[in-house]
Amino acid sequence: MAFFDDKKKAAEKNFAMDEEQAFKLQMRATRIFGYWVAGQMHLEGKVADDYAESVVEADMEEPGIQDVIRKVKADLAAGDGEFTAHFLETQYNQCMEQARRDMLAEQQAQGEKA
Repeated sequence: MAFFDDKKKAAEKNFAMDEEQAFKLQMRATRIFGYWVAGQMHLEGKVADDYAESVVEADMEEPGIQDVIRKVKADLAAGDGEFTAHFLETQYNQCMEQARRDMLAEQQAQGEKA
């Protein structure tokens, strides 16, 4: 019986770690996306940093990325940029892939240090 309890606890711990990694990945991708949008709006320096952070904050409103897409679409439309939701989702997905590559590279670098 202890074997199954240990197995269950290990599975729960792995699930919690997977959820934490997924959250970190999404936040990183959203931040990268925020910087991309800031670049489209010709923002630089602290203003770009603040904008990217506002995109991350927008991602906390609801599950998924639709809250982020709505925010940046409106922000871009208020300036001189008009992008479709589909284009923005595609760009976000590219940012997700970049975030995934970055996290993998960091994990590999940490493994080499150990």
